Amino acid sequence: EEEGKLIEAIELRRSIVAQLPPGTEECELRFELSVQQLRILEDHEGGLEEMWMLLRDYPEFNEVFYELQQIYEENDGIIEFIERLEHTTSLAKQGSERADLFLRTFELYRAFFDKSEDILAFLERGSEYAKDDPYTLQFLATGYEEAEAKEQAAQLYQQIGERDEPEQLVIQALEQAAQLYLELEQQDVTIDLYVKLLEKDPKHNRAFEELSTLYESLWMWNELAGLLEGYIEYIDKPETAAERLIQLGDLYLGRLDDYETSLMTYRRALRKTPQNIKVLHALQALYE
Repeated sequence: EEEGKLIEAIELRRSIVAQLPPGTEECELRFELSVQQLRILEDHEGGLEEMWMLLRDYPEFNEVFYELQQIYEENDGIIEFIERLEHTTSLAKQGSERADLFLRTFELYRAFFDKSEDILAFLERGSEYAKDDPYTLQFLATGYEEAEAKEQAAQLYQQIGERDEPEQLVIQALEQAAQLYLELEQQDVTIDLYVKLLEKDPKHNRAFEELSTLYESLWMWNELAGLLEGYIEYIDKPETAAERLIQLGDLYLGRLDDYETSLMTYRRALRKTPQNIKVLHALQALYE
């Protein structure tokens, strides 16, 4: 009789949960019901399934994660837990919450699967199910970096960088992709990425400096001149703008053999800082 009342009470709570909108209250009630199903009704299989579905729907919900981990550890099933966790992560909704769950899964996978080919296979599976999820892709790329698979990491960062949103994540991904391709000595791809980064953030100093160095090392003088022209527009301090204009004037004169443009550029620098001795000396040398 008592058991019948208990089952009836649990069923009543289930009917209430079914009418609740997604959110904290619904999540917590579902968790309580799954624990009751497993421990009070001794429906081990059904209770576990409810918990896994809850983790799928709320990947940020720590209580169900730790409850599942404890249950599987008590039954020497940590490998099964990790494999099921990977599957659940692949089904979770896109976003930063799933990315955090993926990171936990990766950390466990790395701890219990120590062969590099197993870890790379895990990352490859993740790359497939998370191909439209920039947050999870970012952690995947980090995982490839830790596995010393730079090219795969660079490709994933580049994949994120091809998106428009979220802006800050995209900028970070472009930075990381460009740096990795630079280390891989793939200069054409690196140049394209730094150009794209400056399109999104015209004041990005590191992108400007790295791109300047690349253009100079490859004797791409016209491209370097264009880069300087574009960057100068976004410099607020007159002294800094003048320094870049002097650099540009030197480039026009020394590398592009363009006397007239060099003269106009030095004059632009002088308008920024009328008493700049360096500019005055450059102009004096031209007039001579």
